[in-house]
Parts: sequence; C-alpha cells; structure tokens
Amino acid sequence: MYVLAHPLTEAVSTSLPVSPAVVATIGAGIVAGIARLAEPAGAGPTAQLATPSRPWAQVDPLPATMWLTRLAGVATLAGVIGIGRFAPADPNSSFSPVVGLPEIALATLFPLLLLSAVVLGDVWGWVDPWDTAARVLTSSEPADDNAADTDVRWALPLAAGWMWYVAAFRSALTDPRALAAAAALYTLVTLAGCLAIGRRRWLARAEPFGLFLSWLGQLRHQRLTSWAPPKGSAAVLGVIAGGLLFAEVRTSSLWGVRDLQPNAAWLAAAGLAACAAVAAAVFAWGERRARRYGAPGSVLAAVVPTSAGIGIALSLTDNRFLGGVESVIRWLGVAWSRPPLALPAMALLLTQVGILVLGATVGGRVAARRSPTPRAFGPAVIVTCVLMGAAVLLVTAA
Repeated sequence: MYVLAHPLTEAVSTSLPVSPAVVATIGAGIVAGIARLAEPAGAGPTAQLATPSRPWAQVDPLPATMWLTRLAGVATLAGVIGIGRFAPADPNSSFSPVVGLPEIALATLFPLLLLSAVVLGDVWGWVDPWDTAARVLTSSEPADDNAADTDVRWALPLAAGWMWYVAAFRSALTDPRALAAAAALYTLVTLAGCLAIGRRRWLARAEPFGLFLSWLGQLRHQRLTSWAPPKGSAAVLGVIAGGLLFAEVRTSSLWGVRDLQPNAAWLAAAGLAACAAVAAAVFAWGERRARRYGAPGSVLAAVVPTSAGIGIALSLTDNRFLGGVESVIRWLGVAWSRPPLALPAMALLLTQVGILVLGATVGGRVAARRSPTPRAFGPAVIVTCVLMGAAVLLVTAA
C-alpha cells in the first residue's frame, strides 16, 4: 500500500499536493454519493430496450441533409490516408501538411468525437465514413431483422488491432505514414466485411469504433438507462478500456527502458493483452453480480461513459490535445509566434482528474437509474471506481 500513497514516479512528485490514492478515494466517494442521490425513490428495474447498436446504419436511404456531413467524414478519412501515406519518410522533413497529423487524428479528433457524442448524441452516425463508402459499393439490402439482438464479439479482432496501434505501437503519435497505413487497412477490412456479409450486419457486429461511439451517443437522450448490452460487449469494452489504460502506461516513465529491449514489441503486446483481459474479466464479474441483484446491464452501461472520460482525460497527457489544436491552427495558415499551447503541470493534472471523476460519476448515475435498490448498483459503482482509480494513478506517472 505504500506505493499507492505516493505518485508512481519521482518525475511528477510535486505535481499533486496529496496522495493519488487519496484523490481516487475522494473521487470514489463523489461517484457513490451522486449515484445514490440519482436513484429514483421506489424505482423498479428499468425495462431494457432491444435497440440496434448502429441505428443510422439500419436507415436506407439516408436523409439528404445527412449526406453533406457524411461527405465531410469521408473527406477527413481520405485526407488522413492520402496526406499521411505520401508523406516523406524523413521525420525531419519540412513537408508541412504532415506536421502534427497523428496528434490531430488521435489526440485531438478522437477525444472531440467522444465529447460530441456525450453532448450531442449519435454524432458518429452523421459522419461515419465507412458506412458511407459501403453504401456506395453495395446495393440496397433488406433490413437486418436481428440488428437489436447481435453478438459483437465479431468486433474483437479489429478492436484489438486498433488498441495495439494506439497503445503498443511506439510511433503512433509521431509517424503519419503508419497512421495512414493503419486507417487504410481498417477501411479495407471494413469494406470487405460489408461486401462479404452485408453492410448492416457487419457494422452492427464487427466495427468497434462505430459501436462504441453509438453506445456513448445514447447517453444524450438517457437511452443508456434502458440499453440492453449486446452479447460480447463486456469483452469489447474490456479491450477498449484496457487499451486506453495501457496506452497511458506505455507513454509514461513506468514503461521506461522496456522500449530499449530487443523484444519490446512483444512486451508491449503482452502488456496490452493483460490489461484488456483484466478489464474484461472485471466487467464480466460486475455484470454477474448486478444481474444477481436485479440490475442486468447496469455495469456495462456505466462503463461506457467512464471509458469515454478516460479517453478524453488521457488525450491531455503531455498536452497532446493542445499540441493537435496548435497543429490545426498552423494548418489554417495562421502565423503562430506565441509559446506552444500548454497547461501548467498542476492545472493539467487537476483537469484530467476532474474529467475522470466526472466520467465515473455519469456512469454511476446511469447505473443508479437502472437499479431497483442501492445494493443493486453497488457492482457498477465498484467497477467504475476501479477504472477511475487506475486512471488517476496513471496520469500521475505520465
């Protein structure tokens, strides 16, 4: 317990005025307290609604107004692939269109998508470039009658691949050519799957990026309180949440000299697999406990906003998010003579902790509204607090 009472590395020992364990404990108390207050008096278990994981993928044809935002999504994906793929191999080249491209895509655009889904709802459905491209390549198909009763374990290989790139690939935030190759490969696999088994079936079962954003988008209209998690969602969320946490480990001094070892890539893959497996096991355990108390689905519904909070908070580490914003400003041709955009260490750390606590609190509220008794939402509070606490410990080691 001694190590948990202090920052995990000496490099950040002055950034946090109190023990990270104390911060995590206070955050857990906030989550549990607000969740308890959010519970409706005398509420019974919320009826779960079998809603499609990707509602806009089931709509055919799309509204005309949606095609404008869809074309913008396709253009953005094409820009990431095209600009990055034809970038010079020399990282010191002055080829300006690639400067900051990985930070823009991974550390700025992705957290903005998460935040937009929380605030506005299913934003991804309005920009989804893979659904748009698949509609052009495939003919009209009948509605997927089983879209609401799906098995999303099909999405595990692609989810693991994306998390490997984000968390285990050491040049994810610096190599635009690698980012372009990863995005192009993901696009080819997705389109091939849509052609092989049907666009609606593939997108509702096997495309993890859109699945997670569509689940998160249900928070806006309080649909998470009645969301029926599809089969395999604990494993998919485990890969996503575990991968995000390992990404923070990988870029911190905790990983240290392991990057210099001959088998560094294998060590990173093993670490990612371990984090994903532990997260999935914790989620599955929590679900079993919640189901026993009459609150099925409450743990996974709470994990969705908690994981989004982790993704947003960790994008701020080392001011990566602001670095991407500065790259966008430079791309727009604005002369930037000021110092680099950056928050002071203390402000940055407190902002990250605040986002982590807020995400877990929202998750706790969702679980409370799905639970008939305080005891029923206990497993969800435990799981969300464990996730939040792990993230708090890691941001102090960045």
